[in-house]
Amino acid sequence: MVRVSVLPVSYFSALQNGSMDIEKWAFIAHKLGIRYIDLPVWAIRERTSVYLSYIKQIFSSAGVRVSMIGTYSDFTNPDSVQRQRELDYLVADIALASEIGADYIRLTDGQAYPGLNRNEAIGWIADNFRKAAVRAEEYGITLAFENHGHPSAWIYDDFSHSPSVFASVADAIRDTGVKINFDTGNASGCGMDAVSMADEYFDEIASLHIAETVSNVTTVHAALGAGISPIEDVLRLLSERGFQGNISIEEDSGNGEKGIFQAYRFVTGILTDLGMEWE
Repeated sequence: MVRVSVLPVSYFSALQNGSMDIEKWAFIAHKLGIRYIDLPVWAIRERTSVYLSYIKQIFSSAGVRVSMIGTYSDFTNPDSVQRQRELDYLVADIALASEIGADYIRLTDGQAYPGLNRNEAIGWIADNFRKAAVRAEEYGITLAFENHGHPSAWIYDDFSHSPSVFASVADAIRDTGVKINFDTGNASGCGMDAVSMADEYFDEIASLHIAETVSNVTTVHAALGAGISPIEDVLRLLSERGFQGNISIEEDSGNGEKGIFQAYRFVTGILTDLGMEWE
């Protein structure tokens, strides 16, 4: 059985400016029949015991669970002291995920800083992923590295935004204990065949972001089904190969609650048609 969760990117601005909070998102998900929600780590405003107890009670009252937390680790920073900070931040995020009941953490590798030595940077990534995976295993958390683009939290593009660099990083981390979070929108947005890419990395994929793009040059999000990403074909491949991980709907249509409901119905409808059991 696969798990279906929702990452409400359409609500990110509201979560950032305070016009929406985690409580409101949890109860919207409940109203829409969504059992698992995802959160960016920055949406969790505090790490005090009072606050964390409060949001855990909110999740319980809403009848939802957090499936994945999205983090922004930056292990390509040329400053070795900053790379150590980034590892410490990630370890703290792993502990946070465990406390609020999440099972997955979405990882990034780092920024494409000007002048980076590619092989040296890949070594930094693999080394820090390996160290983080040791702590994640202790907490029962799965770390999943994403084929990513350019988060708003960063100045530069993701180091592995290029498909060739992603392939090199994915190869270097195979023995670290870190898996892959495969993003359909980012794959198509890089001009890649998302189905072939998912097939190639299937054994390493622990989770997916089901996302849409209208461009094959860079990721330009849209409502699911309104772009060029072969979402149904990717899900069919997963069904045929017996995927049993997390499927996260990255909803970024800008249509709020209506867009989230449509995206959830779109993906779960495909899963049902494919005969995949989901929760």
